[in-house]
Amino acid sequence: MEYIPDELYKEILNAIPFACVDMVIKDDNSFLLAKRKNKPAQGQWFLPGGRVLKNERLEDAVLRKMYQETGMRGVIEKMLGADE
Repeated sequence: MEYIPDELYKEILNAIPFACVDMVIKDDNSFLLAKRKNKPAQGQWFLPGGRVLKNERLEDAVLRKMYQETGMRGVIEKMLGADE
């Protein structure tokens, strides 16, 4: 995969919106939270998730980010919605 140079990437992020997914990972009555390693909000608890790649389906992004963020594989029971 070819990456965009950091400075150009920052310019793009400031100029356009980008799609992200977050997920609620549930096991019985427990929910998984993760501690952020990166800024912003470094060290704070959050729901796992991240950016959607170009031409990626939201469902595929959820499963990819679940594995990248937690090392876990799962199934999507329900898509809850979208927010701006």
